[in-house]
Amino acid sequence: MNKFGAVVMSLSWIFMIVVGSFFIIFAYHIVSTYQENELTKSQLEFELALQNIFKKVGYGKGSETTSLEKVEYIFEDSTIELLCEDGFPLLSVNGEIDSSNNYLKNYPFFMTRIEQDQVDETYIAVEEFDLPFYITPLMALVSQRNIYIFDQEIWQSTFNEKFSRTSAFKALNVRAVDFQDNTAIDTLFQEIKDLELSSISFVSSPSRYRQITLPSSMRNILSISIEISQKEEKHTGGLDPYSYTSGEIIYRNTSYWEQDLSSQYTFNYTDYKQSLTLPTFALFSTPETFKCGLESIDSLISYSYQYYIEKNKVLIDELSPQGTIGSLYCSENIDINQIKVRYDESLLALEEMRNLEDRFKNMDELNSLLDKLWRTRYALETHNCIDIY
Repeated sequence: MNKFGAVVMSLSWIFMIVVGSFFIIFAYHIVSTYQENELTKSQLEFELALQNIFKKVGYGKGSETTSLEKVEYIFEDSTIELLCEDGFPLLSVNGEIDSSNNYLKNYPFFMTRIEQDQVDETYIAVEEFDLPFYITPLMALVSQRNIYIFDQEIWQSTFNEKFSRTSAFKALNVRAVDFQDNTAIDTLFQEIKDLELSSISFVSSPSRYRQITLPSSMRNILSISIEISQKEEKHTGGLDPYSYTSGEIIYRNTSYWEQDLSSQYTFNYTDYKQSLTLPTFALFSTPETFKCGLESIDSLISYSYQYYIEKNKVLIDELSPQGTIGSLYCSENIDINQIKVRYDESLLALEEMRNLEDRFKNMDELNSLLDKLWRTRYALETHNCIDIY
């Protein structure tokens, strides 16, 4: 009888273990399915937010060309970073690349790092990039956990105007302080010490740069130092010189490099809209994500110029004594051979720009080619001819 009872007891334990294991596996499956569904939901919400933003791109001509769209409940309780894979940006969520975000490869994307809670406010910033005509929208993922601290000089001379006229930027976490005033910097650190921050970006001109060390209580925060120089340039072709801005963006002495704080990245930029598009998106970046974004822009420039080259070729092919008459190309009376010369010059300038390698490193050559494009465009406008772009 005792043996029978022992067997029954053993079978009962085995049954309980099997049933318990079943419920554990079932619960694990439910939790895994829930997590997968939540991740899929976040991805769909992220894509939907992008679609809503892209509907606005191209309609911001005028005083405001930047859109800042709030995205809610996306990547909650996650650490989000942007990794550059084979020259393309991909989001990393909790240290793992999210392959479902492959569509980001189609756009220049920028960000620093975000350690997001459930209640954080995160935004997608979008702004148009021109060189000299429209090329692509730029995008950045930003959060109130990213703080941007400007030296008072560059804030007043450059960024205050842009951030003031772009109402969307009022949602960002921005401060301005005199970098040469130690007391003001200490006071600032006291003001922000209790904020839950993922990154701090210090922004100044090269002449006002100084290395700012975070207090020990803030050493776990990603620190990025950025210097931005700017110089007004002019294209002399046309009735009135066309002004634009060129300069350098320098990342240096930052905790982004854990081993060597003397490491430095230098990037060049040309700004045609007087909107400081690339310097602004440099604020939203680490040096590596900014480099990745520039490479994406560079490839898109080639595609854009190829489109205008094909358009130019069609116009040239149709423009002949046996083809379309010159009056359909230009409203003013001009010899058809002179029209062809102007379109030939335009085609040559476009092809040179398309074939230029490392555009953002060869700034002298880039600006020289842009000047040539400006002149060929003016030559067509002089007689009210069909423009290429």
